Amino acid sequence: MKSLITPEQFEFTPSDLTSLEECSEASVYAPSYIQPNGILLVLQESDLKILQVSENVEQFWGTSATTVVGKPLHRLFSHLQVQKIAKFLRQDDLDLCNPFESKARSQIFRSTLSRTNNALILELEPQQSTEKLHSIQFYHRLQATILSLRSATSLADLVQRLAHRVKALTGFDRVMIYRFEADDHGVVIAEEKESYLESYLGLHFPAIDIPIPARKLFLRNWVRQIPNVNYTPSRLIPTEAFPEEQPLDLSDCILRGVSPYHIEYLQHMGVGGSLTISLIDDRQLWGLIACHHYSPKQVDYETRKTCEFLGQFASIELVHQQGHELSHYQTQVKAIQDKLQQAFLREPNFIQQVLTRNTTDLLHLVHAEGV
Repeated sequence: MKSLITPEQFEFTPSDLTSLEECSEASVYAPSYIQPNGILLVLQESDLKILQVSENVEQFWGTSATTVVGKPLHRLFSHLQVQKIAKFLRQDDLDLCNPFESKARSQIFRSTLSRTNNALILELEPQQSTEKLHSIQFYHRLQATILSLRSATSLADLVQRLAHRVKALTGFDRVMIYRFEADDHGVVIAEEKESYLESYLGLHFPAIDIPIPARKLFLRNWVRQIPNVNYTPSRLIPTEAFPEEQPLDLSDCILRGVSPYHIEYLQHMGVGGSLTISLIDDRQLWGLIACHHYSPKQVDYETRKTCEFLGQFASIELVHQQGHELSHYQTQVKAIQDKLQQAFLREPNFIQQVLTRNTTDLLHLVHAEGV
């Protein structure tokens, strides 16, 4: 089968690059809309009154957004469900409660709570039947992946194993390990893909490929998914619920809408769905595991959490491998320096001869193949 896309297809015009550079923090953190694969409610924590709701609530429940705004939460959920949520709010760290199952209008949701802008956010994702993975199966799948990564013999081997395992786990068409260089541009250092796709291995991308606001967000959230790149945004109603100078911060939201610049970027590449996993070294973004699918693809909660753990574990292993290889390289450099020094001492007037005889060592010293 012919490749769906080629590297030439995602060349950008000067105006495209300018748009990426001008990507604002507000368009990333507070887009005022969500992806429509779930429902988002903004609540007043004191009494669980609904302050805002995503307009796609009507598609799920047949109730318009305007009819539920300003109403108590039990307008949508049973009193028992509301009491359960109120009990969770006694926790300072809501992550200890997430996720939890909730039911509304005969639908079961995977639900999460978070706090922002002095408000409470309740996200509801329809629970998929594929999410009922047995805990033993889950454990063995994770264990096999960890053992594979731990047995890597080099950094190159580690990132290739990581790409292979993430592709097997998620089923994406392409998985790339993307590393940021010293000048912030990115390079693809490992890849697993379907055989009919062109390879991106070794391709370099400019620093503005991932703008600074987006990088900050990748440091804050280990996993980010876009099930359908060509989605229709679902606005939060009413739109004026929060002042323009202090818009609702959706940084921690799973359903958070995507910057239109990034959507356009993915569309240029022919991507239909994506999943991104952060790789972090000492609070610095080392790189990303970029998963691309050429049709829409929803990733269930359990798989996303597995990917989050793998990102954290792989980050530790990457630092370890880098340290080990740096130490090995420094030992090699010292040995070559000692060898050259001894040669110069023996033949101080024949520098050219010494350098010629030690050509191989000198090339190894600077990781070169020729001069």
